[in-house]
Amino acid sequence: MGNDLNKRRGAMQPGRSIRYSRNWLFWMVVSHFAFPMLPGLAPNAGAAPHVVGSVKLQGLPHATFVTNNKVYVARVSGGVDIVTVKNPKSPRIVGMIDTEGMGVNAVFVVGNLAYVANIGSIGFRIFNVADPKSPKQVGSLGEHLTPFRADDVFVQGHFAYIAA
Repeated sequence: MGNDLNKRRGAMQPGRSIRYSRNWLFWMVVSHFAFPMLPGLAPNAGAAPHVVGSVKLQGLPHATFVTNNKVYVARVSGGVDIVTVKNPKSPRIVGMIDTEGMGVNAVFVVGNLAYVANIGSIGFRIFNVADPKSPKQVGSLGEHLTPFRADDVFVQGHFAYIAA
């Protein structure tokens, strides 16, 4: 479970020196820094953080999830940008999950499924992101619960844990 938590919201994974972060100017920034307290894990231990690359997003970012060279950026203004970081110096948007204008609080990805916690009448949705250019909604929860707002989601095994 600890490793899953390290993937959340741009958290660093041991032995890595690239971080995916967001700022409030509609950009996702890839920054590089080292852990001086973990010598040997990062080649430039003690080095100051610096920007490696960035990409302009399609709306105001709120949260990130990193997996398989992709960063899923939840947007307050609605939707999730799917950004490839295969080359951290040149991240680029490869797709977008459409939430019909509903703001997104969190996203959690397992395999080809993105679990999206959003504000609105359909507070929790599941999208197949096997083709990031064309995500497809495959499930939802909340259309019968009024009001339903999902603030966060964590998936483990066959269960999605939703803070609402």
